[in-house]
Amino acid sequence: MELNQENLAVICVTELGVIKGRIRVPVDESMPDGSHASGPGDGGGTVFLHLVDVTVFDHQKRILKRVPRLALNRRYIVYFVEDEMALELDRVKAMISGDDYEGALAELERLLSVMPREGELLYLAGVTYHRSGQEDKARDCFRRALELTLDEKLAGVIRRHLERE
Repeated sequence: MELNQENLAVICVTELGVIKGRIRVPVDESMPDGSHASGPGDGGGTVFLHLVDVTVFDHQKRILKRVPRLALNRRYIVYFVEDEMALELDRVKAMISGDDYEGALAELERLLSVMPREGELLYLAGVTYHRSGQEDKARDCFRRALELTLDEKLAGVIRRHLERE
């Protein structure tokens, strides 16, 4: 797998943390023939990996930041893998958008049984439980998600959910 596949969901591990996102080729680097501009001293490939829909975690899986776009210097990537959970999260989000809360909750509970400390899953479970009228379970998920986020913007969103009651 190469880091030049448009829209590929990846997890990049660096010495400072873990970064999840989808690869995007920046418009200003695309050449008319479909190739990409090279950075200085990069041996023909772009020095930066451009990601969208980015979540930055520390090594304890706490959410440090969520940003729409991020340029990550490839030299700081220790290793990367395809984010296989991204497709499942996309499917869950589509279920939530389509008001299929029962299906979304079944998937979220399955995913949380294997990854109980995944902040994004807990947040989505809280939203889904809330929309399906299960407020006690929603509050529990929001509390657990809040413990796993250091991003003040996301923490504020989660706190607003908790304060509704």
